[in-house]
Amino acid sequence: MKILKGRQVKPRRVLLYGQEGVGKSTWAAMAPRPIFLDFEDGLGDIEVEKTERLTTFGDTLSALGWLYSQEHEYKTVVFDTADWFEKLIHDQVCQNANVSNIEKVDGGFGKGYVAASLLWQDFLTKLEALIAARGLNVVFLGHCTRVKVSDPERETYEKYSPDLHKGAASILREWCDEVFFAGYRTFTRAADEGFNKKRQIAVGGDEPVVRVEDDRLALLHAPAADLRVADRLGHLERLHRAGRLEHWGDVRLPARGRVER
Repeated sequence: MKILKGRQVKPRRVLLYGQEGVGKSTWAAMAPRPIFLDFEDGLGDIEVEKTERLTTFGDTLSALGWLYSQEHEYKTVVFDTADWFEKLIHDQVCQNANVSNIEKVDGGFGKGYVAASLLWQDFLTKLEALIAARGLNVVFLGHCTRVKVSDPERETYEKYSPDLHKGAASILREWCDEVFFAGYRTFTRAADEGFNKKRQIAVGGDEPVVRVEDDRLALLHAPAADLRVADRLGHLERLHRAGRLEHWGDVRLPARGRVER
């Protein structure tokens, strides 16, 4: 049996999800030699190399097949975005079952989403083969949504989550080495509700931040609330915490933002 010691350098698998217009695609464009898989046709203002818009699951497999078999200099493949790609997975599940809506697959009762989760897992296995063969980094970009969390030890609260079906979100989070949330720096102020009662109101800003936290998910209404992200490789320890983002591994983050822990 061969014993391996120390860190094993390998291509990175990253999920960055966040708010609209915060600069997710710009961030990914600064990755090493990226090629964008364009699912939502939203890259017109960014100078990147991209595929033509991919509108079917088969189109996506063909694009990955080209990256696998052809000679090229790309080092990173970017999915822009994961939630638009998920629509193609759902379309493929419906096509396989010969139905018009994922809710109707195998008679309904969530079976369509189970089939979609299996297709996600099969697709990521294929993606791993591409990573192993060509040494490509993989970046999934995604939009966000708010979900309510019921906790028996405290009041119900909200958190941000990738805008994917919960099964797909769980699979993708687990598959990626690093998961980041990008949003805008938010402050809170007290508002008088009368009868000597006050409540905290979030006040949004225009400064982009990549939010990082090592313990439990923070409450969105808490002051300076941040969201926990997975960072298995420890790259965040090397991020400069001054007024701009610096190098993170080989990926340069937008200079106008900040990282907070």
